[in-house]
Formats: sequence, C-alpha cells, structure tokens
Amino acid sequence: MIGRFQALLGGGRIALALMVLLAPPVVADDLGDGEADTASKLRLLPVPIFITEPAVGRGLGASLMLIHPLRENRTALAKVAVPDTGVEVSDGRRQPPDVTAVMGAYTDADTWLAGVVHSASWRGDRLRYLGALMWTNVNAATYVTDRPLDFTSRGASVLQRMSARVGSSRLFLGGSLKARWSDTSLTLRPGEDDPIRVGLGRTSDVGLAVQGFFDSRDTTFTPGRGQLVSLNVWRHDTSFGGDFDYWYIQVGHAW
Repeated sequence: MIGRFQALLGGGRIALALMVLLAPPVVADDLGDGEADTASKLRLLPVPIFITEPAVGRGLGASLMLIHPLRENRTALAKVAVPDTGVEVSDGRRQPPDVTAVMGAYTDADTWLAGVVHSASWRGDRLRYLGALMWTNVNAATYVTDRPLDFTSRGASVLQRMSARVGSSRLFLGGSLKARWSDTSLTLRPGEDDPIRVGLGRTSDVGLAVQGFFDSRDTTFTPGRGQLVSLNVWRHDTSFGGDFDYWYIQVGHAW
C-alpha cells in the first residue's frame, strides 16, 4: 500500500515535469521589431495544470517556462511560432534550448507541489544537463475493505543528471543523482471514532544511476522525426545517506 502511494507521488512529479517541458508552446513575443531581435529575447511560456486524480483531490496549478535566448548562431522564430528549437548542429539535428521552469499546484485535499526545473545543452549538444528541486505535501486517500485509509507525506526531492555524447553518434552516456526526504504517516479509520494513526517517521531515499540513451530526434522540444530510447540502472543504498537498499531499472521509449 505504501508503495502504491509512493508510486503515485513519483508519477505525479514526473507528469508535471513532462507537462512543463513538453507542452505545446505559444509565444507572446511581438515580431514587429524583426526576427533577429526576437531571437535574442527571453520567451515566457505559461502552462496550466489540471489535477483530476480523486486520490489526491481535484485542483489547479500553473507553471512558467523561461526559454533562454540563444548565445550564438541565433535562429529566428517562424511566424506561426514555437519557441526556438535550438541551433542546428549537424544532419538536421538541433541543439536543445536552455529552459528554466517554475511550477506550483494545489488541490482541495490540501495537497500541494512547488518546484523548479532547469535543462541545458552545451558544446554543440555534446553535453546535456537536467536538474530539478521539488517540495511536496501529499494528502491522499484510498479504501481497504470499505474502510478509508489516509496517507500523508511531506518532503523534498532533488534530481541531478548529466550526460555526454559518444563521439559524433546519437548515443549519450552519463549518470544521475536522485534524493528524497519525507515525513510519512498512515491513518486507518475502522469506525466512526478512534482512528488508528501509524507514523512511519522521517525517511531519506538516495540513489545513483548509470544511464544511456539513443536520441535520433531532430529536436528535443517539438520533434518531427526520430525517437528516443533510454536505459537507467539505479542503485539506492544506505551508504549514499539513505535508509533503503534496492535496485531499480528504468527503460523508456518516445517518438
């Protein structure tokens, strides 16, 4: 049961991050000053977040994505515009734009989330970086044999990921660090009165990963062709400063 809620929490953070980084963009810049000037401006992209999961309540949120101006080899926006999809580096591939996003969400069950995410690409897309910092307060509920079971978890999470291109290929290799600190409790209500509360206490979960991915997409922002295949092998260990020891393997595929 605890694992189910932890999976729900983790999935929610991932979903929000994906909404921020992959949502269809709309540009508010005025192109009247000329395309060259527009290419040097900051892009601000607001993204609404709608939460409809009954377990954590219904609510709303928002994120604001900042697309940083290109430092070199500037490319102008198309009139039907999406934010810069980067600088062309070779074979039709474009270097991903540097993006910073802040987000927040709240539900009627007093569940909330706040965080910041930053992604960057350096040296002609030979190096890619992703970092995230999240604060969460999750109040969820489910039923066990028709009895309500409440789940509460408060904490913070951090993710750091760096990868490097292998030669001139489409293959990247790298590593990740992920850590979460939380204070969790369960409340079972067998009757109208006297709920049973079990405090699981404060825990930390720290993991390191070896990762590799093959990225043949023409751009990471709004790809028109290609695909992404990834493999991450995680080791969570008490020697890293956490309270748990386990292995975790992630396999991903996207177009």
